[in-house]
Amino acid sequence: MHLLEKQFTEVDNTKFLGQLELAYDGLLKANMVNRSRQRQLLSHCIVVWDSLQIFAEEFEDQVNQLMIKKGEQPESFLVQGENGKSTSIPAFPISSWTMMRKVQIMIWVVLLGFELDIYKIWEYGYMYRYAAYLVMTQASHLQRTLNYLEQTALSIANNKIKVHVSKNKTGKAATQSAIKKAVLSELQQCIQYITTLATEADAVHYLCNANKHLSEAAVLAGYTSRPETMTAHTSPELLYGLRMKPFSSVGVPEQPGFERMVRTTPPATPEETLTLIKEKLAKAKRSSDWCKNLLDRFGPAVVEANTELKHIKRSAIGISVSSSMLEKFATSKFTGKETAAPIVSIERKSYHWFFPVLTFRTAPVKK
Repeated sequence: MHLLEKQFTEVDNTKFLGQLELAYDGLLKANMVNRSRQRQLLSHCIVVWDSLQIFAEEFEDQVNQLMIKKGEQPESFLVQGENGKSTSIPAFPISSWTMMRKVQIMIWVVLLGFELDIYKIWEYGYMYRYAAYLVMTQASHLQRTLNYLEQTALSIANNKIKVHVSKNKTGKAATQSAIKKAVLSELQQCIQYITTLATEADAVHYLCNANKHLSEAAVLAGYTSRPETMTAHTSPELLYGLRMKPFSSVGVPEQPGFERMVRTTPPATPEETLTLIKEKLAKAKRSSDWCKNLLDRFGPAVVEANTELKHIKRSAIGISVSSSMLEKFATSKFTGKETAAPIVSIERKSYHWFFPVLTFRTAPVKK
């Protein structure tokens, strides 16, 4: 924001600032109500923040045009391409920040659906798939932001970028070195904040993938399949459209279609089905392990002291255990050794509220 400070009074920023006020007002109100009402308000916030992103892009376009008119270079940073060569791309820091916040709100809305038990058990697979897609988008965006901040800090430290020196309340201009030190300090705090968000995004992405694979394997095994009694009025496509309704007005990130998110052609033979189930369960265990390993970097004391981290780790362990149990039951079923289908339930106690765990237990023997 320091780098754009001079241009704020020379371009029309009224639309952006007006929408910004509405965006934060809605976000604050959403955090003052119960969880059910919170999800409803956050769904409305998505539309407001999507509009804010449009105004942010328009505002930054005006700023960049003004800088070019004054003979200055708009903000940019280098990214490395697949060929190993670095290319300079526009930074757009304000619209990038808006995009980051919008995607985070979308992730909250999706994951709150699991906490509030909105989704049916056979919908878990594609809803966690969509959550993973959003978190991956966020992680990619955070890495882009981190690259920009690190390169900007380095350029300021090496005097390649001059910081704006403004006058204080007494009318005296602060020294260039003092302003430079303050800006670098702020940038370092931003880098630490974005790095923390990136680590959090990685952990959430691993868990979303783990629960996605576990849920899809359970559907393939026939233990959590959609009831055949569902009529055309409640078809999978219609239900998917209903779940995606809060995100239907968002252009970026693009909403995946039903065919992309839901497997519509089952494997041809029981052997192929069992092989696919085992592949998905192996991926679920691997994603769970990655999540646990990531949290272990913080140390046991930090994880135990932080309720959310502790519950995330428990969910990762629970998903791994359930994957092993499901593999055992599925193997018995598809090799003709199953005597009774397992009892399937959704366990929430002690697990993270966004990541309940599907559990599979042996049915009691009837006397």
